[in-house]
Amino acid sequence: MSRLLSEQVPGSGSTALTVNTQFLGTRTAPEKRGSVEGITLENFTPGGLAHAFLQGMVDELHGFLTEMEPQGANTFTRLIGSGNALRTNPVLCAKAEAAFGLSLELGEHAEEAAVGAALCAAVGSGEITSFSEAGAYLRAEPS
Repeated sequence: MSRLLSEQVPGSGSTALTVNTQFLGTRTAPEKRGSVEGITLENFTPGGLAHAFLQGMVDELHGFLTEMEPQGANTFTRLIGSGNALRTNPVLCAKAEAAFGLSLELGEHAEEAAVGAALCAAVGSGEITSFSEAGAYLRAEPS
């Protein structure tokens, strides 16, 4: 994928390939389905599809934020991401930074799911009093 992304320059405007990645709906619209639009002979390539799918993922996350916080979406000061999709794909990171208008920080721990499960267990057992308190244990990677 890295090679495809580096070889393909994404289109823009009416020449852009667009992927809506909501194949299983959303939390607020479970009936919604995904789509691939704007296919041309020039953009319907493996690299074009890779770019469009990554942009679709970022657009879905950004759309969810603006749906949940319509007035406050532009008041956030930090963008913290997690997961191997971001850790291993600088193009996805760049697309996220562009969409949110913030520099992306990655979590300090590479195994976010394990860390999250451990913190959840600590809250469940009463070792940590709340999920808000558990959040204080999460840190961004050192710069």
